[in-house]
Amino acid sequence: GVQTCALPISSPITDLTIDGSNPPVRSFFEELVKLGYIEGQNVEIVRFSANGRTDHLREIAVEIVRSGPDVIVANTSQFVRTLKETTSTIPIVGITADPIAYGLTTSLSRPDGNVTGVSVDAGLELWGKRLSILRELLPSASRVGFVTIRDSWEGPQGQNLSRAARDLGITVLGPPL
Repeated sequence: GVQTCALPISSPITDLTIDGSNPPVRSFFEELVKLGYIEGQNVEIVRFSANGRTDHLREIAVEIVRSGPDVIVANTSQFVRTLKETTSTIPIVGITADPIAYGLTTSLSRPDGNVTGVSVDAGLELWGKRLSILRELLPSASRVGFVTIRDSWEGPQGQNLSRAARDLGITVLGPPL
């Protein structure tokens, strides 16, 4: 039968195709084709976009869950966490930062619940290490901007970065507007 996949992402919907300008999304679709999943034949992709905004993720998550997909493929820790809070039964494949710090699972080796995927962050200690390496490269740096979404600034990443900055005598500028 036809499988249904919800694809929520912050990019415009026009970029959520195999021909779109978003390289990770393009790679996702290319891999589906390699695995034998052809949109319109044996898989239906329902696209949702936050258009770069984070203020209405809950509404989008509810809409996605109501549409009843077989699986949800999502990017960003914040969006994956919002989806997890919205459903405990639909499998969610996420591209996230540290999934333990964001409360998506309690173990990387044995994920629990309905969330799995790829982590682009090896853990909180890495944030301080990055700042330490920056200090080595630019010893005179005293102010560093942390360009991110508010959730990252106020969450575990931002808190760890702020602690490391204090220890190194660096002022971290933020949060974003």
